[in-house]
Amino acid sequence: MTARSVLGVFSIAFGVMGLLFVLLPGLTLSFFDWMVYGGYDASPVQAGLMDGETRRYAGFIYQVLGAVLFGWAVLLTLVIRGPRLETDNATTAAQVLDAWTWRVFATSFVAWYVLDTTMSLVMGFWQNAVFNTMFGIVVAVPLILGWNKATQR
Repeated sequence: MTARSVLGVFSIAFGVMGLLFVLLPGLTLSFFDWMVYGGYDASPVQAGLMDGETRRYAGFIYQVLGAVLFGWAVLLTLVIRGPRLETDNATTAAQVLDAWTWRVFATSFVAWYVLDTTMSLVMGFWQNAVFNTMFGIVVAVPLILGWNKATQR
């Protein structure tokens, strides 16, 4: 097994873990209760020290973390795969790398944004969706402006 394939398996596993955080926040919260506090009864989350809304928000934080992990895993996977450097006479290797770099960044960013914002809206934390959108605009403007230059052949 090559180093690239080991890293590929790691990045895919990391992405699956991120998705599990998003899709199973209660299970994720219980796991971290066990890991951090040594078990269900020792956890302040489980022991009733947190009300239902606080517990729901704690689960939401793990969902946000999961969306970030998923976006990062997409980036890792694409970087590990690397660009295709076949070029024709009109395309230089630098142009291929520019387009590849743009696509890798944009794909990773979109993966995080869609997952995090959708999950935030579904869970009722619209404030995070608004924050994501404001941050998304700041990132999207240079991405859009750089599209033609990055993909120009």
